[in-house]
Amino acid sequence: MPVAHEHLISHIIQQRFTQFFRVFPTSPDLPKVMAFCPTGEYHQLGLMLFTLFLRENGFSVMFLGANTPLDGLAKIVEQQDIRIVCMAISDPSSRPLAEKYVAEIGAADKSVHFMVGGQGVIEPLTTGNVSFLGPTYESWQQELDRIKKLPLSKA
Repeated sequence: MPVAHEHLISHIIQQRFTQFFRVFPTSPDLPKVMAFCPTGEYHQLGLMLFTLFLRENGFSVMFLGANTPLDGLAKIVEQQDIRIVCMAISDPSSRPLAEKYVAEIGAADKSVHFMVGGQGVIEPLTTGNVSFLGPTYESWQQELDRIKKLPLSKA
């Protein structure tokens, strides 16, 4: 498939995503979520689908999208009382960068939980409070059910 065609399809999906994202109500009783792809990561469609899944389940999600720099994220987490940080990587070579994001944001607030997924995560990250997101809806639901049981308030 030509790259231009792939970009067209991605754009159409992004438009639909925005429409659906606004439809789902959120619950103030659930922890706030921030979702992004780290610097150099432009493949965000899987992350978009996961954030729609979270919204469908009542979570308030701050979607930052692709190619999000680390600088300033810990401050946003603090200011917005983010309790869950979701990150997607599509290339295994991005793993050290994802671990850096987890380490820096986690150092600023040790109670934040991380959910990392995408084709670039061949094996789960072992740094900090990290959950691995599998590729299926069932694995997402299973992880979400587990996350809802965690104490996600600030320490």
